[in-house]
Amino acid sequence: MAQRSSSGGDSRGPSRMSLLRDAAVNWGWTIARTHRDDIGVFALKLHTGEEYVYGITKDMPYQGCASFPKKVASRASDNDCPVIVFFGEKPRLGNSYVFDSDTVLCDGYPNMECTSPTRRKLWHDIPLEKGVLLGDYISGRETVLP
Repeated sequence: MAQRSSSGGDSRGPSRMSLLRDAAVNWGWTIARTHRDDIGVFALKLHTGEEYVYGITKDMPYQGCASFPKKVASRASDNDCPVIVFFGEKPRLGNSYVFDSDTVLCDGYPNMECTSPTRRKLWHDIPLEKGVLLGDYISGRETVLP
């Protein structure tokens, strides 16, 4: 039976969220919580050693934007945490963007196009330039504070 996941997992291999979980551990981060719903794992609450962040995975940016499920951005905002999107098949620090969660909720564009039963209902799309590369963020070269 195929494994169903919002992040692309199936019987051919691990989901991107599983790969993110493994990568985070390899980076020395702690998995604080795995968030899942009836569709599958939709976010990981991670501790980088410095702070908590909420991470998701996506295939690629769409029209120059990152997209976050509203419930991830809201939960991160409630906990005063940034959100990270990891693009591509394998999570990498250089292909990931960090955003202030309040900025995603306030400045992001609501998108309800994903309305099938196997997709999350409401997303917030935000231009990549409103975030910073994860590598620059964790090194202290950039900040996501508005």
